[in-house]
Amino acid sequence: MNDIDKFLKSVSIGLKAFSQVMEIISDKLYILSEINAGDKTDKTSDDIPAAKSAKPEPTKKTAVKRGRKPKKIKSSQLVFNTIAESGDGISINDLQKSTGLGKNNIHTIVYRLKKQGKITTKKRGVYIKT
Repeated sequence: MNDIDKFLKSVSIGLKAFSQVMEIISDKLYILSEINAGDKTDKTSDDIPAAKSAKPEPTKKTAVKRGRKPKKIKSSQLVFNTIAESGDGISINDLQKSTGLGKNNIHTIVYRLKKQGKITTKKRGVYIKT
């Protein structure tokens, strides 16, 4: 069992290193695509610099400005919207099925929404928008 643990740990370390290299490559490709998007002229092979040696350069972490990522909807907002859309009220199990969240997470969110006064209990285990 000890050999398997060592092997899995080495695979994990290798995958982490690989993902870091891929992230660096993706950042460089993003920068190049932004540069090329701004420069619409046709380039010939003389304009492209020659490839460097196979020796990798030390990586430096630099801040790269990227476009805004689309905002994710918060879990509490998702649960509230689901409750609001259900006219007659909705149970915890139905919330779990429709949102894909876990029961404990839904219980916590429902508790907070009740304290904020956004939802009320219609009957035991069924919640409606206030």
